[in-house]
Amino acid sequence: HFQCLLSQLLSTKTFPTEAFNRDISKDISNWISNWDVSRGTNFGSMFYNARAFNQAISNWDVSSGTNFAFMFDHANVFNQNITNWDVSSGTDFSGMFYNATDFNQAISNWDVSSGTDFGHMFNTAKIFNQDISN
Repeated sequence: HFQCLLSQLLSTKTFPTEAFNRDISKDISNWISNWDVSRGTNFGSMFYNARAFNQAISNWDVSSGTNFAFMFDHANVFNQNITNWDVSSGTDFSGMFYNATDFNQAISNWDVSSGTDFGHMFNTAKIFNQDISN
């Protein structure tokens, strides 16, 4: 069942909300870093409530992504290096790191010039203290 779900996820442009919530992330921890998500446009709420999720996804090509809203909402321990993600097509970053309490990575080089919604992007991301003035 999980392999079927995975095949559907990787062949779509829109990842279902809460695709990896709760304990599912434990099952994917060894190979998620190599997923080809390059066709994805909607990453909204992808890791919503994935409280134990902290896998390396720095190699993901999210350059087609437009919606990153609440992607890591309540992914409490997520703190991976996503510095080199190309988010230049992104328009919605609202709540992206909402309550991602451990996230504290340098993302100042992100090109967010296409962004239209940044509301609550770092709300309750308690330790985030990076310079994002760029």
